[in-house]
Amino acid sequence: MRALYWNGVNDLRVGTVKDPEIVNPRDAILKVRLSTTCGSDLHFIDGYIPTMKAGDVIGHEFMGEVVEVGQGVKHVKKGDRVVVPSFIACGECWYCHEKLFSLCDCTHPKPELQEPLLGYPTAGIYGYTHAFGGYAGAHAQFVRVPFADNDCYKAPDGLRATASLRTGRHALPGIAIRADSLPPVEPRARITDAASYPNCTGSQMSPGALMRFRWAQQLLGMS
Repeated sequence: MRALYWNGVNDLRVGTVKDPEIVNPRDAILKVRLSTTCGSDLHFIDGYIPTMKAGDVIGHEFMGEVVEVGQGVKHVKKGDRVVVPSFIACGECWYCHEKLFSLCDCTHPKPELQEPLLGYPTAGIYGYTHAFGGYAGAHAQFVRVPFADNDCYKAPDGLRATASLRTGRHALPGIAIRADSLPPVEPRARITDAASYPNCTGSQMSPGALMRFRWAQQLLGMS
């Protein structure tokens, strides 16, 4: 599949990476329909947050269509259009029962990388360094969603993708990347103004989002 990945400090690229697979029975695979950038992405793009590896697919705010589910998934089915939050939560640990989903005890496979920095590990996050779990991100054609029954929120029929994405617990509208619009050959990632997409107009960009867009352009040396 095609994806946007980190190749080094201030070096993002679009290229071909391995397709995601069902790893655990409670996983689902999504065909990404829309994803957005977050200002926090700049922290690892410029090397401020370490533990990125070349080839890591980025992106943690997205929605898509379910194309495959594991045997343990009961409430999400193929064809469902869903929104997925940034943090990965199991829905069963003490923190999840207390609705402290960002502290889920069960979704961070590498807590030893984060404890020295924060004192206690958070839940895993898609596409946000190995210190936050090392999960592949969603600026790609497909993404694996662990604990799909807990983390996939079905989008109401008739609600546009851009509107649905805003319902994600951490979604920030403004800069959009359509997974099915990734160029077939592109040596570097091209950040594109949301106004170029028919369903995401420039008027939807907040001043903060526009500032992040311009900053990202300058940071990556793009015009």
